[in-house]
Amino acid sequence: MILLFRHGQTEWNKVLRIQGSGDSPLTALGRAQATAMGVAARTYLAERFPAPGPVTLQISPLGRTRETAARLAAELTRGPGGYTLRHRIDPRLKEMTAGAWEGLDWHKVRATLPADRQQLDVVDLFRTAPGGEGDAGAIPRLRDWLAEHAAVEAPHIVVSHGISGIILRGLYQGLDLAAMFAQDRPQDAFYVLTEGRLERVATEAPAEVAA
Repeated sequence: MILLFRHGQTEWNKVLRIQGSGDSPLTALGRAQATAMGVAARTYLAERFPAPGPVTLQISPLGRTRETAARLAAELTRGPGGYTLRHRIDPRLKEMTAGAWEGLDWHKVRATLPADRQQLDVVDLFRTAPGGEGDAGAIPRLRDWLAEHAAVEAPHIVVSHGISGIILRGLYQGLDLAAMFAQDRPQDAFYVLTEGRLERVATEAPAEVAA
């Protein structure tokens, strides 16, 4: 069983800057989202694994996923009924890189493109960024990670990213590229991958938090 999370909202998410291998801290909303993820994950696991036991927490190495994972872990381990976590950092879970466009406003990047490409969304910008790894770089490393973990029965909590997350979900479901990259990238919900099925679990994260 894999519980797959995207990191909470970051400062760059908020102002629409392309992150990739770049990084920025969580916003106040992002921190609240991360805490809500932990609460929801604990509730979900408690209904299926009532006896607390070791849970593997796998994390992308980037700062925003580490910060999210720390807040999530604080909720999972809280109190006498908390879970014991085994932390692992895995670089295969990092976000797709965006090369020369990392750190730039994605609307401004799009405005510099030829007219026939100015309607591309941010996912397509990542996939075609000059100097970025694109599908050819990101999909194989995520496929490699999934091959190791897709059949695990014990719960694995994974904190990754928007595009990396939809690649993992798409590979798990056997989707073609168009369907894979059309999936949502929520920061107020997580996905459970188990027995060949996908389940979306909403959290109670607030819509907005004062800074």
